[in-house]
Amino acid sequence: MSFSIPEPYGDELSPVSDDFTAIPEAVDLPEDIYERIVQQVRDLNNLCEASQQNDLAGANDVPPASDPEIDFTPKAPETLQETGISQAQISDLILKLVYLNGTLNGFEISRQLRLPFSVLAETLRDLKSDRSLEVTSGEMVGPVSYRYLLTDQGRTRAREAFETCRYVGPAPVSLEQYTQQCQKQSVRYVSLNENQLQEALADLVLEPDLLRRLGPAVCSGQSIFLYGPPGNGKTVIAKGLARWLNTCGGAIFVPYALSVDNQIVSIFDPNVHRPVSPLSHTEVEEERPDSEDEFPTPDLRWRKVRRPVVMAGGELSLEMLDLQYH
Repeated sequence: MSFSIPEPYGDELSPVSDDFTAIPEAVDLPEDIYERIVQQVRDLNNLCEASQQNDLAGANDVPPASDPEIDFTPKAPETLQETGISQAQISDLILKLVYLNGTLNGFEISRQLRLPFSVLAETLRDLKSDRSLEVTSGEMVGPVSYRYLLTDQGRTRAREAFETCRYVGPAPVSLEQYTQQCQKQSVRYVSLNENQLQEALADLVLEPDLLRRLGPAVCSGQSIFLYGPPGNGKTVIAKGLARWLNTCGGAIFVPYALSVDNQIVSIFDPNVHRPVSPLSHTEVEEERPDSEDEFPTPDLRWRKVRRPVVMAGGELSLEMLDLQYH
C-alpha cells in the first residue's frame, strides 16, 4: 500500500544545487509534521486490521456443520410470515389437498402440509369465510378436529389451482430460506481430514501429491475439473470423492419443494436423497419436550439426508467449444 503526503504548506521545494550551498524558496515545515504523518499511517493500518477482523468474524458467523454441538435443523415456523410463502399458495395447496382426498380434518391437513396447525388456522378460517370450505363435523372438539369439505366454489378454485400448478404435498420453502440453509451446511464448514480421504480412495494407487491437492479442492466448496486422457482414472477418482463426502460429510437438510416466483419446484428426490432417519409428524408431537425454547420443534418441510451424489454422463469435445450459428 502506498501513501501520498499532501502539500498544504506553500509551494514545492526547489531542487538542491550541486554544491549544497543554498535551497531557494525553502519552506518552513511544522515541527510535528513527521509525527502527524506517522500517526496517519498508524490510523490507516489499524483501520485495515479492523476491517480484516470484521471479515473473519463474518466468515465465522456460520460455525462448522460437522460440529456435533451445532444444530442446523430448520426451526418450525410459528406464524404465516415465517413460512416464507404467501397465504394464496397455502390456500391453493389446501384446496387441492382436500379435492384429492374428499374430506380432511385440521390435523390431517397440518400433517400432510408439514406445517403446525396454528400457522394454518387463519387460512382455514378465511377459506371457510369465503365459502370455499365447509365444516361437516368436529365443531364440539376444536378447530384442529374440524372436518373440511369443498363447496362448489371450492372445487372450482381447486381446478383452477391445478391448471396453474399440479404440485400437491408438503408446503414449499422460500428461495431465501433455501439459500440461507445451503450456506449454513456448505461443505466448506465440514471437518474432513486426510485419513478419511485415504480410506475413501484406498482401492486406488495415487500419488501423495494428488491426494494433497484433492483434499483442499473438495473442502473449498468450489467446482473441481478433472482432466486427462481416457482411462487415467478420472471417473474412479470422482466416485471416490463422492463416496468420501457421502460417508464423512455429515447430513444436510433438503426441502420437499421450493417456491420461486409463485411457482413450486420439487427438490426432494427419493432416488437421490437418502434420509438419515424417518421423522413423521406424529413422532415430533410425541417427542416434543416441555421447553420449546431449549428444544424447538424442527421444520418438517425439510428432510435430513446424507450429502447426495448425482452421476451424470456426457462427452465434452473440442468441437463443442467452437462458436456455432443458431
